[in-house]
Amino acid sequence: MVECVDKVAKHKTVTKIISNKSLSEAVRESLEAYFSVVDESNLPNNLYQIVLEQIEKPLITSVMKFCANNQCKAAKLLGMNRNTLRKKLLLYKLIKKKYNE
Repeated sequence: MVECVDKVAKHKTVTKIISNKSLSEAVRESLEAYFSVVDESNLPNNLYQIVLEQIEKPLITSVMKFCANNQCKAAKLLGMNRNTLRKKLLLYKLIKKKYNE
């Protein structure tokens, strides 16, 4: 488990290395582009939730891949309880619910 967390700690700047911009900058630019084209009469009333979902699913997908689908390791890396991670995996249809659950 420590190995998985150590790998991420060693690569904190991976976003900047890949795209030359931080995740925060990329999100800000995307939101600015969204607001520049959105029709004000058609604004959603749950933008916060929409943005979180857009970020959370690829985050969980990437972490699960990085941790070889080990939910305990992934939950530790994400700083959440394994049961919470499992609920999110089901929510985003990243795993299938077992028949007896």
